[in-house]
Amino acid sequence: ETTEKADFEKARQELLENMGNWNNSFYGPIPYLLSYAAGGTSLQFFAITNKKQLVPISSQYDLTLPLGEFSEAYAAISKSKYAVFAKKGPELKHSKKCNGFTQTYYVQLAPVCRSKRLPHNERELCDAISAILNVLNLLHGKALISLDLVHRDIRWSNVLMNNGNWLLSDYEH
Repeated sequence: ETTEKADFEKARQELLENMGNWNNSFYGPIPYLLSYAAGGTSLQFFAITNKKQLVPISSQYDLTLPLGEFSEAYAAISKSKYAVFAKKGPELKHSKKCNGFTQTYYVQLAPVCRSKRLPHNERELCDAISAILNVLNLLHGKALISLDLVHRDIRWSNVLMNNGNWLLSDYEH
């Protein structure tokens, strides 16, 4: 139990180290970023504020318990009006590995944005392209190498507008 507790505390520290420096260029002017820490058999959801504070928004879950234990986290995520929403309820997936089956719990998240649309004029087009190029420059520069993010699907359906800012969505690790 001591090792699992240490693993979870390490996961919390790494979460703040890796995600605590989030940038409004990626997400727009939002007050917090939804996140989670998982270590050992524990998982907990957090809001990381723009002041680099890790605020718990759920209890700590024991991942050895059934899916029903995630209902509180699902409710918190799906009611968020800022960064993401849950597309549908939590699901249990079974995948076959060479020595048996593995159960995976997941919630599919999507960005919340006021407008998913094409630019209306040349000025908006220039602003959107500039925002996309700036984000790609950050992704490929030294500043974000430690985040290990990539974007393999740059197209208009992954470009969002929120509060007059153009954002690129659908990053991958």
